[in-house]
Amino acid sequence: EERRIHAESANDAKSTFMATMSHEIRTPLNGIIGIIDLMQNSTLSNQQAHYLRLMQQSSENLLAIINDILDFGSSINRSTWPP
Repeated sequence: EERRIHAESANDAKSTFMATMSHEIRTPLNGIIGIIDLMQNSTLSNQQAHYLRLMQQSSENLLAIINDILDFGSSINRSTWPP
């Protein structure tokens, strides 16, 4: 019984951690992506437009990696791992 309570407590802590990390990491990155989108509607030199495209691609790639990591962490959290 004590092991079950401890395991449930650990799973609750993992759930809380994953939810917090999801919010704390994704929110600022989504803000950056939003600002990049706004900047694309402004008048830019060719070099500035090029840099902005690089920023957009990099931020979207980073968001995809973060999403994969957090999704993996969530899948572990839903499983019975560790035993």
